[in-house]
Amino acid sequence: MSERSTEALVSAYLSDRAWDDRREAVVKTSDIVRETASALLESGVVGTQELTALYRLCMNDSTYPVSSKRSEIDELAIPEETKTSLKNRVDESVGTVGGLLFPVEVPDDVEDAVTECLDQLLAADDGEQLDDAVRRLASVDLPNVE
Repeated sequence: MSERSTEALVSAYLSDRAWDDRREAVVKTSDIVRETASALLESGVVGTQELTALYRLCMNDSTYPVSSKRSEIDELAIPEETKTSLKNRVDESVGTVGGLLFPVEVPDDVEDAVTECLDQLLAADDGEQLDDAVRRLASVDLPNVE
């Protein structure tokens, strides 16, 4: 997908969403995903299991229910107290998108790149840095991900 068509898609998405109605769910989901990602980075490299868990945490409850999200968290190699905290905060309001339940495959040869991109996303402190990190992650060749 070209950068121009991606920007048009994002622009259309932003203009069509009722963000004020979804703000609380977006913030809660963002906080949980950010905390999970941070714990994953502290524990090591982000591969298929880890990126799939982050992706599925973003899914709305009708696509991927609370019990499944909690199970994803249980399978991660992060501290038990972090797992417990995250699972206690995951409820029906966590998740903002639909989607397919396929795993997000991270081939071994791009694990370091994905890990670096995730680290850059978490470290970003302004919109431009976030955009750069998203562009960098989008450029990583992940099977079945557009």
